[in-house]
Order: sequence, then structure tokens, then C-alpha cells
Amino acid sequence: MAQISDQEIRDNIDKAADSPIMAGVHYGHDYPDQACFILRDGTLVSGGVGFWFKRNTVAVLQLMLGKYASEDFQTMVLEAGLVLVLPGEYKYIIYSDPTERQEEILADLREIFGFNEG
Repeated sequence: MAQISDQEIRDNIDKAADSPIMAGVHYGHDYPDQACFILRDGTLVSGGVGFWFKRNTVAVLQLMLGKYASEDFQTMVLEAGLVLVLPGEYKYIIYSDPTERQEEILADLREIFGFNEG
């Protein structure tokens, strides 16, 4: 699987915004404690309250990754260089070495919000 750029992910989110499964999914740089994914450049992808419980996260990732999507959640997360954030559990999951920008956000999650690596 070729690596997708963060800009392509944002573009795919914009293109899929009208899809029912993407309702409420957005990206930005505010509220790291509510994020679901952290892109390599530090962009936060959020999905609103209950994202992990009310959505098919594989389908959301597939829409986010577009032509780079697969059927396997972990493969997609690895290829996109994402960090997962589980706000309800105050945890984050790192699948590969975080970028400097991701690490800055993780430090904030730990120091300000009390998150731990899960």
C-alpha cells in the first residue's frame, strides 16, 4: 500500500462529508482531547460524542483513505501514519513512530488531559 498524504486524507473527508457514515466527522487543530485520529502533520480528525461506539470505524477509515483503503483497520492506520485517540478511556494508541508534531500533541494529552498510552 502506498502512503497517503495528510492533504489527501483531508480532501477525502471533504469529498465524503455528505455520506451518512461521515456525519459529524471533521478535522482541525482544536480539542485534542476529543480527537479520534491524529494525522502526521498534527491535524486532528474528530467524530463527535460516541465516535468509537456509534460508527463503523473501518468504513470511516476507508472513506478517509480513498484509493489507499483496505479491509484491515491496523494496516490502514499504519499506512496513513495515524495515532488513535480514545477520549472516553483517556488513552491513545501509537502503531508506529509518531512524527514530531504528533508527539507534541501526545505530550499535551498526557500533561494537560491525563491521557496514557494504551
